[in-house]
Amino acid sequence: MKKAIVFILCVFMSLGLFACKAGNDMFKAASPETSVLSFYYYDDLEGWTGWIYSIPDQQEIIEMLSDVAAKKVEDISDIEVTLPIYGLEMGSDDGMGILASWSNGYLYLRDGSVYEFDFDFEKLKVGYNWENRSEIISASGMPCGYYLTKNQNGWNKQLLSESKEFDEPKGLTMEIMSIKEDVIKVQISNGSGKSFVYGTSFAVQAKIDGVWYDIPAEPSNNWGFTSIAMELADGGTANEDIYIKMYGELPKGEYRIVKENLTAQFTK
Repeated sequence: MKKAIVFILCVFMSLGLFACKAGNDMFKAASPETSVLSFYYYDDLEGWTGWIYSIPDQQEIIEMLSDVAAKKVEDISDIEVTLPIYGLEMGSDDGMGILASWSNGYLYLRDGSVYEFDFDFEKLKVGYNWENRSEIISASGMPCGYYLTKNQNGWNKQLLSESKEFDEPKGLTMEIMSIKEDVIKVQISNGSGKSFVYGTSFAVQAKIDGVWYDIPAEPSNNWGFTSIAMELADGGTANEDIYIKMYGELPKGEYRIVKENLTAQFTK
């Protein structure tokens, strides 16, 4: 009888240890002591992001998220992104930062992995004071928006924002000279009658059903633009390599590079 009782106790202790191990380690590198926590929300009616500065509040939220038992999804082809979408951004010990977005029961991380994640993000939205709110106009402005707005069929225009209209500068042109893997060589020509000053930044837009849309960059790529100014004299030309690796594997379609209101189209 005693052996049976000891056996039962061992079983319960094992189950208890197993229960203690439930949860996930996706947020273990979070560093609330050195950063703020940003919360994102987007649906048909509104989209915004706000911050929490309180370290205890940040720690509380991280603990709640870490208690969720998450299961990695190996095949995401059948997953549908639906509204509303919630997102989080926070600093981490490794300096990379943690990015995550949630939709329809699934959590998307910056490396492209997706997890089943049963959590009520609405209680974060209404249960905390998110300060300094700013507007989001599409799902592409969410953390991991690249994975939310792109699927096996291409870009989901319902979750993207249309590109703003702009007038290209007169006398200035940008032409694609060559495309090799993730590098597009362009030539800028200046016939404007005055010098042209430009920087290194650019954007890529996608044409869907005859309309141009802004598309997000892939969050797993570390990228940035050097803050320098370059001058092109009137009558001159300049070649520049545009590295589009930050946009990941682009679905087949029509695209254009936008730089200082100059555009150059290409097809994938």
